[in-house]
Amino acid sequence: MSLGDFFEQIMSVEGVRRFKPAAEVYRMAADRLGVAPAGMRMVAAHNWDITGAMRAGCAGAFVARPGMVIGLLDETPDIIGGDLNEVVDKILVMER
Repeated sequence: MSLGDFFEQIMSVEGVRRFKPAAEVYRMAADRLGVAPAGMRMVAAHNWDITGAMRAGCAGAFVARPGMVIGLLDETPDIIGGDLNEVVDKILVMER
């Protein structure tokens, strides 16, 4: 058994031949999942990935671990938490 056996899908930037934070990467993920970008949320502790996703039409959630910040030129996501548990709790409240 390999690590890949634990996932329904494995996505790679190779399909669009661009790297994150290019919008094509997030749109490819939306297409593969059969949802609009607006129906997805990128959760990450690095601002460049969230900014790329938000510019592609996705929602964002920032895990503000020590030393991680939203850049001055980045859009601020609607969910920010100090750790993943806090971010998940805020997403669940928002989705209700």
